[in-house]
Amino acid sequence: MPATTSHAQQSVAPSSIPPPDFSDTEPSEDWKRQIKERIQLNLEKLYQEAEVNYRKALQDVRSDEERTRLKEDHTLKKGSIRTLGAEEYHRQLELERQQRKWALGLSIDESWKETLVRE
Repeated sequence: MPATTSHAQQSVAPSSIPPPDFSDTEPSEDWKRQIKERIQLNLEKLYQEAEVNYRKALQDVRSDEERTRLKEDHTLKKGSIRTLGAEEYHRQLELERQQRKWALGLSIDESWKETLVRE
């Protein structure tokens, strides 16, 4: 006679309202990509302006020292633009997270309350 096994089914009744998890407040990868693209488009204007100003300034250079200084300034300007973009991305990302928390009735960081109320 074959042995029969009985598998006890353990059922756990899900609560009617599951607690929000990280995925509820974390924007999708698509959202993040779109924000990065929008910021990059805005920064592109700044990069172009910096490049035009650099090229114009190079036309008036009178010494190697001045050329070196202009190049260093231009490199710093491009770095500042990149930093500005990264800061804006992180600000937008955190704003979206806080908005999602607020919409779910979760507590939000005190520093974001005023910003969320204005928006």
